[in-house]
Amino acid sequence: MRLNKLHKYIILTGFIFFLSATNAFCQSPDFKGNAGSGVAGTYTITMKKLEISIDGTAWITLGENTQNFNIASASVGSSLGTYVNNNNVPGGTYTKIRMTISRTIVFKGRSGLQGGFYYYTTTDKGKSGDFYVAGNATAWNSVNNQPAGIVVGAYASNSIKVPDDATAAAGETMDLTSTDMIITKTLSSAITIGEGATVNSSMSFDTQSMIGFQGTAPNPIAYPMPPKSTCSED
Repeated sequence: MRLNKLHKYIILTGFIFFLSATNAFCQSPDFKGNAGSGVAGTYTITMKKLEISIDGTAWITLGENTQNFNIASASVGSSLGTYVNNNNVPGGTYTKIRMTISRTIVFKGRSGLQGGFYYYTTTDKGKSGDFYVAGNATAWNSVNNQPAGIVVGAYASNSIKVPDDATAAAGETMDLTSTDMIITKTLSSAITIGEGATVNSSMSFDTQSMIGFQGTAPNPIAYPMPPKSTCSED
């Protein structure tokens, strides 16, 4: 049994992290930034296990290994497709999906010009609470993708761990271990899989809005946003 149709759910349903009473502002930043290859960015998550179920009691493993995905990469669709390696799943109508994902997200990127500054991820300014304070520059060197007039290397990745008080989105549950988040979701549309069926799918992400910036200029914090994605099937 081919399960290409399920590839798109690996990431699409998984981003419900760090939405809590203490940091709910993550859903509505003051402005957003780009994490794509055009700004030498990244948005990397670590998948550990993917399962599906007909009724939420008996689970079938589609893939189980620790694998990093840079979802800001243009090739993420083909990378995701390699994760699902179980082609012997019984036919049926599947309504649930469960993912085990590392609580650590690594991201890098910058904003466009905002009030005279480009804001970018860095660790040079330390943290404010759970998040790093963003750097800023009045110009951007497009040749080496670095803030102009700032020491090379200041533009760097941030590593964020999903807080202990994170809560799941509506219709989802999330269990946290010391290292991982286990997310269970009811699919918006059940997936009926027939014997011998093959459905190819592709996925792309909006890299322009993967990073949120929040706070008073010139020192807002930076954090990863739940990515917007689009899927298509052949």
